Amino acid sequence: MTVIKQLHAAGAALSLGALAVAYFFMERYLLLEPCPLCILDRFVVFAMAVLFAAGFFLSGARAQKALWAGNCAALACGFAVAGRHLWLQNRPVDESALCLSDSESAQGFMEIIRESFSASGDCGAVYWEFAGLSIPEQVVLLFFALAALLAAQGALIFRRR
Repeated sequence: MTVIKQLHAAGAALSLGALAVAYFFMERYLLLEPCPLCILDRFVVFAMAVLFAAGFFLSGARAQKALWAGNCAALACGFAVAGRHLWLQNRPVDESALCLSDSESAQGFMEIIRESFSASGDCGAVYWEFAGLSIPEQVVLLFFALAALLAAQGALIFRRR
């Protein structure tokens, strides 16, 4: 197995592991309801898992570059969503820190994305921490780990001639 395939496998395993922790531990065991920004982060992590898995099975320089670029774009979206979530959690208590005006009335995925960046829902509350880090802070650490994997992949993919 090549190093690039190992990095793809590690990225897919890390992404799927994070999704499993979010769903089975945080949502099912701790009974924490994910806010709209948490759900958007899950979509990003799932998209990255799919792209990493595809990279494990596909070969060829063009396919590897396209999957790497797709993962970089997804990572940028993930950092944006997690950054927004952190910003909402660190606002003063007297200010509204909501992420969706009415998640029940959202008409589709694109509307959820638009609404989550217009602030109203309950994304500003910190319901659970691990090692002193809130959930969005943990997600940012996950994205940094995935960024390190992508940096290593990029160095290998673009080093080839």
